[in-house]
Amino acid sequence: MIRQIDWNETIKRWKSSGKKQRTFCLDEGLSYWTFRDKLKAKKKNGFVQIAKERSSSSTGQIDLVIDKRIQITLNIGYSNDLLRIVLSDLGITL
Repeated sequence: MIRQIDWNETIKRWKSSGKKQRTFCLDEGLSYWTFRDKLKAKKKNGFVQIAKERSSSSTGQIDLVIDKRIQITLNIGYSNDLLRIVLSDLGITL
């Protein structure tokens, strides 16, 4: 029987475990290389994918496009803490 794995939940458990990836995989009976592939895919396929769309030194703005759906415009002097809160509310962890 093939075991169904909820990779989102598994990755959350790994992050909260404080363990290194190899140790977590060994303890969970997971393939380290599969785990790494799933983690990379999660970051790449919209979970944490952020692209700098446009930067203009004359306007002092940077537009971030997240998951090709959300656009955030940052002005010079933006708050790092506020940006982290907004990204966290969107379910994006850095």
